[in-house]
Amino acid sequence: MMIRKTTIPYLLAAVLLAAGCKGEKKAATYSSIYKERPVTVYIAPLQDNSQRKEEKYPQDVAFNAERNTAARHMYLTLNKPLSAQGYYVVPPMASKLIAGQEQQSTRELMEGDLKRYAQHYGVDAILVVTLHRWKEKEDEVILFAEYALRSCKSNTELMHSWVQASTKAERDYKGEAVARPADKRLMQDYDIDVNTALRCRLAEATCNQVLRDLPFSAQRRQFEQDRYQKANDSYFSCVLNENGEMETTRISMEAFEEECFIN
Repeated sequence: MMIRKTTIPYLLAAVLLAAGCKGEKKAATYSSIYKERPVTVYIAPLQDNSQRKEEKYPQDVAFNAERNTAARHMYLTLNKPLSAQGYYVVPPMASKLIAGQEQQSTRELMEGDLKRYAQHYGVDAILVVTLHRWKEKEDEVILFAEYALRSCKSNTELMHSWVQASTKAERDYKGEAVARPADKRLMQDYDIDVNTALRCRLAEATCNQVLRDLPFSAQRRQFEQDRYQKANDSYFSCVLNENGEMETTRISMEAFEEECFIN
C-alpha cells in the first residue's frame, strides 16, 4: 500500500503522541533512588487535613469517626508496600519515639534539613504522606493524597506523587451499601460499618498503588532490573474497580488542585 508524503507528518505526530502518553521510565523518575540506594525508611506521622465536623449530633460523631478510622488505617498500611519492595521500615514503636523526639511539622519534613535522621537514627529516607481531602459524589468516594519520599543523606526529593483515587459503593435493591469480602475483613478487624470499610479499603489500595511503584531496594537482587519499566506520573487519578484492581490515568497539576482545593 502506498502512503502519500502528506500523511507522513500526521503519522509521525500520532506515534510521538502515543509515545508521550506512556510516561517516563523508572530510571528517570526515580534516578535519585538508583543513585543513593536507600534501604531504611522512616514513615512520618500522617498529616490529615480532611474535613471534620463540630460534634453536635450523632451523625457528626459518625462522620468524624469514619474519617479518623480511615486515616489511621491508611497510616498503618503504609509499611506493607514498602516492605514488599524490599525496604526496611522503622517499626511503629521506634517511629513513635522518633516523632516524639523530633516533633517536626510536615512543612519542615518537606523542606528542612533531614541529615540528622541519618546521623541519629540510621534512616536513609523519610516518607511524608498528606491526606488532603475526602469527597463524595452520589455513590462515589474520592480521596486526595500526596506522597513524598525525601533523602536523609542529601535532602533530595526521591519521589513525589499527587493522587486522586476513587471507588463506587455497590448498592442492593434497598439502596444500602453491599460489603465485599475485603470490606468484611475490615469490618471485623475494626468493628466498623461498610461505609467506613470502603473508605479504608480505598486508602489502602491508594498507598499500594503509589509505593509499589518504587524501585526495589538495593538489598534486593531485583534492584535496577526495573529501571526501564513505566513509572507512575507525578499527578494521576486511579479508580478502584469491583475486582480490587486500580485503573490509572494521568492528570494535570491544575486538574488535581481544582478538584482537591477548589471544587
